[in-house]
Amino acid sequence: MSDRKTQLPQELTKIGLSLGAIPVLVLTIATENAVKSLIEIGQAAEEIFRGDLLPILHVPEPKKDPETE
Repeated sequence: MSDRKTQLPQELTKIGLSLGAIPVLVLTIATENAVKSLIEIGQAAEEIFRGDLLPILHVPEPKKDPETE
């Protein structure tokens, strides 16, 4: 009878640990994916601010007026 009493808490502990491990694993995977996404967003923003994707603007020189010289 005492063997059966100690076996029930052990089984509940195993089940509890098994159910508790699932959220930890999901959180670990979600965190890893979030970090990868944030790194990609940062790299894309760096490319935009660096100016590689922006066109080169040609500013015309102002015409010199011979009368003002």
